[in-house]
Amino acid sequence: MRRYTDRGGWYGDVSLDGTRVSLHRDSHIVVGSFEFDTTRIELPTGQFGKENLVQMVACKFNGQLFIAGQGQVGDKGSGNWLYEDGKWRVISPSFGTFACCFGDSTLYLVVGPNQYRIYNLKTRQLTSSINRQLGAQGIRYIDFSQSFDGIVTSDSTYGPAPYNLSQWILRSDIDDVVLGQSYVDGAIAKIIATNTNDYKIEPGDCQFLRMYRNVNNLAVCIVKMLEVSTVFYWMTVEELLIDFPPLFPEVPPMADTPIAPNKLSTIEKMIHDHPEIDTMDENERGKILDYSAKFDNPPNVDRPWGRKARNADGSNKNADGYCFLRPDGKFEIYDVINGTNGKASWDFSGVVKQGENGWWAPAEPVDNVPPNPNPNPDPELPPNVHPITYPPGYVGPRDLSDWMDNEFPLIVKAFQDRQGHDPDYSWAAFQTCRRYGAGLPVGENAWHLKDMIKHEQNAPVGG
Repeated sequence: MRRYTDRGGWYGDVSLDGTRVSLHRDSHIVVGSFEFDTTRIELPTGQFGKENLVQMVACKFNGQLFIAGQGQVGDKGSGNWLYEDGKWRVISPSFGTFACCFGDSTLYLVVGPNQYRIYNLKTRQLTSSINRQLGAQGIRYIDFSQSFDGIVTSDSTYGPAPYNLSQWILRSDIDDVVLGQSYVDGAIAKIIATNTNDYKIEPGDCQFLRMYRNVNNLAVCIVKMLEVSTVFYWMTVEELLIDFPPLFPEVPPMADTPIAPNKLSTIEKMIHDHPEIDTMDENERGKILDYSAKFDNPPNVDRPWGRKARNADGSNKNADGYCFLRPDGKFEIYDVINGTNGKASWDFSGVVKQGENGWWAPAEPVDNVPPNPNPNPDPELPPNVHPITYPPGYVGPRDLSDWMDNEFPLIVKAFQDRQGHDPDYSWAAFQTCRRYGAGLPVGENAWHLKDMIKHEQNAPVGG
């Protein structure tokens, strides 16, 4: 394990190859390699003078160092700055707290409320604005294993759920490593699923954390504003477990009010996609909860969503109690299948302690089956229009390229084909978005998209 502190550092970033970057307020940027400083870069000068780079980020691509950040002088700034080819330029307007974020070969730029652009570091091309729900804080980091478009919003990383940490970062490989701000003291790391301990990486005031991973190698950057310093770590997962003492889990006091997000749309989707499950049968309908938990939980993680068990060992599960495990160890119970008609519901039943009204238990494992190629008819479809039917064995887009090549054209046609308005394509677009909505760039707007498609269908020909 290697640790380095840059005294006087402010915002910073780090890479796995040992490169570190830290901003010295109102002055310059230090670039180093492990313990050795290598380069001093002056801050950019804009229309308001020399500008600091708020939430500065850095990236090594094809041997070149790129640096980006939101320019700021007091409460003003020129926009998002980019350092490439040894010089600075304003690349876009900026908006929000986390306005710049690098992917492996791209730079994501938040340019307005729920709008971003992507700059390709290889082709040097900048896209037009893309609409996407981003929240108030912007983009925290990019990871295509966690969302279909790679974006993890900063708003989504504020706790306490699901890790009892704030501004967390999740990096997955053979296990999941989470790094975030403690509510008590310091920067805390967790090994999810295989280890229940917390590990304090750095004590004190720790903010604006960065973490990157390649197999078992980790690179970490921590800003310590009260100490006016930037701390860098390079370590393996094994060193994390050995070099840092485990802590007892830190749980902030919580009121017995529900904190779980409403997952009615998930229950509806699973009932729709699995007509083979009789939701009026007490012995079968629990499978809807199993599929829902697999859909709602992070990949390869069995929580926070699970089921209510009547026994402490997790056996004898309730058939319609969908349960959210809270950071304080209690769980929230939601009745999600109506016993009268078998339809989806979302009725809050309370926050309970383990054993008070059953026990929280992981959902039963389910096979990774493709969506039903012939789902239940959609009652909202217009007459003589059928839901989209995919080829046998098709399970949806594998990655962004597959989505753009095979799924996105349906969406485009739904909006561009105003002459004639082919309803099959319009409803195919809606079915596509709803079927895979949680993982697509348009997923959070799937129901809004349905209304837009209906508007397109009703628009005058040639309008």
